[in-house]
Amino acid sequence: MSTGERAGDEWLRKRYDCVTATDVAVLFGCGYLSRCALLVSKIRKSDPLKNAGKRTREFLSFGQIYEAVAMTTFEDWARVVMPDHKSTTPGLCYHGDTPIFAGTPDYIVTNFGSGVGSLAEDIVVEFKCHCWPSYLEARPIADVETLPAKYWIQVQGYMEILDLERAILWSWTSTNGATAFEILRDREWFDTEAFPRICEFHEVMQRCAADETILDKEAPRQRWVANEKAELLSQLRLRITPTTTLIGHFL
Repeated sequence: MSTGERAGDEWLRKRYDCVTATDVAVLFGCGYLSRCALLVSKIRKSDPLKNAGKRTREFLSFGQIYEAVAMTTFEDWARVVMPDHKSTTPGLCYHGDTPIFAGTPDYIVTNFGSGVGSLAEDIVVEFKCHCWPSYLEARPIADVETLPAKYWIQVQGYMEILDLERAILWSWTSTNGATAFEILRDREWFDTEAFPRICEFHEVMQRCAADETILDKEAPRQRWVANEKAELLSQLRLRITPTTTLIGHFL
């Protein structure tokens, strides 16, 4: 089910009540916030980006401004014109009939495959627009080994929500070209690793929402123990490598 919106107060309010595809990386220790900060933002309905660093805020702002430009370069590479392929921006989509897990994919492209030698199918397309260390010096993601785990997790979430098997992550810069990655759905990882964490965190959200006095005790429990994040990231790399392919670099 889709709400049909991508931004605004109502979109943000609905995101407070669920775990989103972007949030899942936080539950694996590689997201844009700490688990503690994410929990507080969900319960107190506060913009999570207010607790994010300056670099994260600037990165997201740059992406919002230049996503349309990045999309044009993707169209040129993939030999598609988005309206002809009925590309959609589906708004906040829920996982099946449950309100626990949701996400807002950048685009769904139907019957994708022309020009890249693959069978036509519906896919998720996710754009990442890079601006660091500066707009002129920014480089697209170079290879699978340096693909941030949080992007892979986010895209896996979108494929699960939309029941699609393949995604393209388009890493774009304003001056130094783009790289394209194909990411395949990892059902086993989602079912055994991600969804249990989503359910556990959502249960904590519900308990804190019912009695906010619990929040002061529960939030500190969301802190990571020594080496826990490093171990999770090591395990994630073992899932990322076999499911991700660098298609190429394009100027």
